[in-house]
Amino acid sequence: MKKVKIFVLWLFLILITNMVMFFCPACEDTAEPLTKAESEFVGTWVLDDIGYIDYSSTNNKIYKYPSSLSTFNSLCLQYLDRTKIIFKDIKKTGEIVGTLNVGDQTYDFSWHGWNLDENVPRVDFVKKFELLTYVPKIDSTLSISVSYAIIMDDGKMYISPNTYMKYIFKKQ
Repeated sequence: MKKVKIFVLWLFLILITNMVMFFCPACEDTAEPLTKAESEFVGTWVLDDIGYIDYSSTNNKIYKYPSSLSTFNSLCLQYLDRTKIIFKDIKKTGEIVGTLNVGDQTYDFSWHGWNLDENVPRVDFVKKFELLTYVPKIDSTLSISVSYAIIMDDGKMYISPNTYMKYIFKKQ
């Protein structure tokens, strides 16, 4: 009986070894390399400032929090000190995942680097997320899908859901 148990254990060990050798190549991480621009985005970015440009006058006035616009201020309070974006570094089939955290809410998105050789690092959001934007004509906010982000010379990341709004993030 003892020999039978050893024989069965030996067969079981051989079976497990063969299964590991067979399935191991399928478990390998097939991550693609990131481009230089994509690598610059990887990490955690914290919302640093929100700006609104008023094009209605000839001066193109720039508003920042706090401002005289109560609706704009309430939008800022929803995001400032509560928002961060995490760009992960694993790229598969040309896309990279990320997470937007606003307070206790989390939104997943996917992104990839801009294909053109530009001076400003840029990423496009494939699976997009939405941010509120201030609309001066109706003194209200709307939720708009964000399609891209850029890193400017100051090292900060800028997201513009429309031509009026600028969300400015700094790398943590």
